[in-house]
Amino acid sequence: MLPFISRLAKVENVAMTMTASKTDNTVSDVSDYVEVYIPTDSIDLNPIIARLEKQSEKLDKEIGKLNGMLKNKRFVENAPKEVIEKNTKELEEAQGRQQKIHDQLASLKRS
Repeated sequence: MLPFISRLAKVENVAMTMTASKTDNTVSDVSDYVEVYIPTDSIDLNPIIARLEKQSEKLDKEIGKLNGMLKNKRFVENAPKEVIEKNTKELEEAQGRQQKIHDQLASLKRS
């Protein structure tokens, strides 16, 4: 398994452990079954940070648009219930994505 991961990730060293904990100067990705920690010493984080900031700006606009519609009394009174529910759900999802991006940015800027 390790040679496959090394080749796929284009890295020389892969370490697997059952008791991993986050160490300094790493970024992490957590899924249901695994936590991945990647050292940041040899990574230029500026393009990653720029991409996340661009995504954050796009989400800010989307959240603002959805908030504007949902706070508009005329829109809420005249729109079908399904549209209101859809916009509310989209707003919650956008806010969740925004929070994840803010967390990632904070983590990257600390590294």
